[in-house]
Amino acid sequence: MNVSTALPFQLVYSLFAHEYLGHLFTAHVVQLGPRGQLTLQHQTISAKNAPEFAAGLEKDDYELIALCDQLQQDAVIKEFWPRKITAADFFLKIYNPEKGDKPMQEAVARYVQSRLGRLLAGLQGKHVFIMGRDGEPTWRELKLAPVPASVLFHFRRNDEGTHYFPTIQFQNQRLDFQFKNAVLVCQQPAWLLLDDVLYHFRHDVDGRKLLPFLSKKFIVVPRAVEKSYFQKFVA
Repeated sequence: MNVSTALPFQLVYSLFAHEYLGHLFTAHVVQLGPRGQLTLQHQTISAKNAPEFAAGLEKDDYELIALCDQLQQDAVIKEFWPRKITAADFFLKIYNPEKGDKPMQEAVARYVQSRLGRLLAGLQGKHVFIMGRDGEPTWRELKLAPVPASVLFHFRRNDEGTHYFPTIQFQNQRLDFQFKNAVLVCQQPAWLLLDDVLYHFRHDVDGRKLLPFLSKKFIVVPRAVEKSYFQKFVA
């Protein structure tokens, strides 16, 4: 359903989960109602048609929209598979559990994560939502934390080995994130979605080090493998 530029509209960024590529964003323009409310009339906006909606865009939106374009599955496939191939065939070939192309998967992940991280960093002050299952781009509104959180890893050694776990501090308060259905939207750098708020971190935290603790209180590292384990942890 096309949005009229002759009537008020709003640019929004909508978060959704892709089966293989992880969390991605699309950009949409949404028609506003007579009281300024968001309506169900919306359309996707891309770098190609963005100039048509220039009246409702800020300068940095053009770069953010371009990043959204680069994150769409067709753009990803074109980047890594120049020959003609359907999306289904590409993902079945590259992500096959038994015969998948692991180096290609890692390259795709780096491509997606780098662009996703740049996009998230630019969304402060924008209208950000979670996409509904029916494709509705404004299903649930999200907020971005105004300042970065910090992560501290704690290590407790005993006869068994070492127990370690992270705590997250946000605005001088401990953030309760474990067993709360939190989601790592981006892993490198880490962006954590918790209670409809997107949190980023000081020092570009690697989300892979936080991921196990979304559903686990701590990890036990046996004494026999402590040295090798923590060498990998620090790397």
